[in-house]
Amino acid sequence: MFFSETQCIIEWIKNFLTDRKQRVRVNGKFSCWAKVFSGIPQGSMLGSLLFIIFINDSVDFCDINLKLYLFADDAKLYCHIKDMLDIDYLQRGIDNFAKWTERWQVTLNIGKCKVMSVHHRRYLDGRASPNYVINNIRLDLVEEIKDLGAIYDSLLLFDKHINVKVNKAYMMLGIIKRNFEHITRNCFVTLYKSLVRLDLEYANSVCGTQKEEWTLIKSSVYRREPQS
Repeated sequence: MFFSETQCIIEWIKNFLTDRKQRVRVNGKFSCWAKVFSGIPQGSMLGSLLFIIFINDSVDFCDINLKLYLFADDAKLYCHIKDMLDIDYLQRGIDNFAKWTERWQVTLNIGKCKVMSVHHRRYLDGRASPNYVINNIRLDLVEEIKDLGAIYDSLLLFDKHINVKVNKAYMMLGIIKRNFEHITRNCFVTLYKSLVRLDLEYANSVCGTQKEEWTLIKSSVYRREPQS
């Protein structure tokens, strides 16, 4: 029997994913082999590609008024809310996405699903925030969220993200100071670049732009005024 190129690839992927077993080693002792019925081998290049292919059609369930942003196993459903009709569009998109997860047997962690409205400060004055549900479970409305390591709030301010990064930088500098008493300049630069600067510069393209009043406050703290 001869197989086409496509059939050969399918059979190869099938053999890669099926009939897998795993066991655990603790203190040099191994457990019994157990069959693996789902998931993909961790750390493999093909595993990531297959996962992207598997979830690629999830965007087809979105309405024309909605946008779905995907990154690995994170998904963000977005809609510009202008009236009640847009609220219905968004809820319908959430329902369609939930149906997609059920169809392809993807477990959705509803407890980690949150709703955040990005708006001007005056937008919600006197208005009630709409409620959205997944499988009849109400989603929590939050004022800030951590997305891919960056913390931002409903006003698209990154004050908390910057404070967290600065505090972590001071903590790492303290660790370096306590553990390397007689450190050379070159060694300190290496540690600083790998442990402090690398973390400070993460997502700096989005959080680097500060409000004018924040800049003025920071400059007044660090600038010593000349004495008369």
